[in-house]
Amino acid sequence: MSAVGAEIQARDRPYLLPGGEQGVLFLHGFGSSPRLFLHLAEKLNADGYTACAPLLPGHGTALADLSVPAQAWLDAARRELDTLLRCCRSVHVVGLSMGGTLATILAADHGGDERLRSVTLMVPGYSFRNPDYYKMDFSDPAKVMTFSPRPPAGDERDDLVCGYDGMTMGGVKSLIDLMGMVGDAPDRITAPVLLLYTAADPVVDPKSCAAAGRRIRSLEETHCYRRSEHTLLLGCNHKDAAGRTVRFIRRHS
Repeated sequence: MSAVGAEIQARDRPYLLPGGEQGVLFLHGFGSSPRLFLHLAEKLNADGYTACAPLLPGHGTALADLSVPAQAWLDAARRELDTLLRCCRSVHVVGLSMGGTLATILAADHGGDERLRSVTLMVPGYSFRNPDYYKMDFSDPAKVMTFSPRPPAGDERDDLVCGYDGMTMGGVKSLIDLMGMVGDAPDRITAPVLLLYTAADPVVDPKSCAAAGRRIRSLEETHCYRRSEHTLLLGCNHKDAAGRTVRFIRRHS
């Protein structure tokens, strides 16, 4: 393993910050890692919450490992929530992008369960904005598409940059499969929901976020940023997104 590879793995480790009887489960996005939530998790942990940020299958190792079945991500997320519910009196779930997709399904799984106190959906991945994603050649799951490195922001956000610098075709196909698993999940959510997304999102279709929000009967707060990058906690509105999340969780504690 190269030194760079070792550094990436170290930054992408899952973490558990022990706290009180209320837990917060953070679910990261496709190709990302728990590192993205570190500042938010530390802030809530300082308030007495137990913060859990797992590393989803296919992440934190090598890009080639990203081609895992969608069910593996969902099974892992369900296990993490069940574990946290056994350790804590109640739980809040925060998911970004693919993590938001998973959080939607988990919230539906626990419809009527008062132990699930709130759900925060950040740019949940229900549909790609660019229809070309659905037309890709998935015959070679190991084929890789790389991204340009994210330019440094010169502030605290640089400490949160994490994950892979690309994606595999197998991983994209699994992500599409996961989107297809959402089904009627938004209709079955009963926990209070905060929905945050951006009209400028180049990855997730903002119309799909708005449409899902209209189906969630327990939606309490929604905000669409006019401009921000897909990863809200790294975008120009990162402080507002984090602040809204903290306030929402506190309100339902």
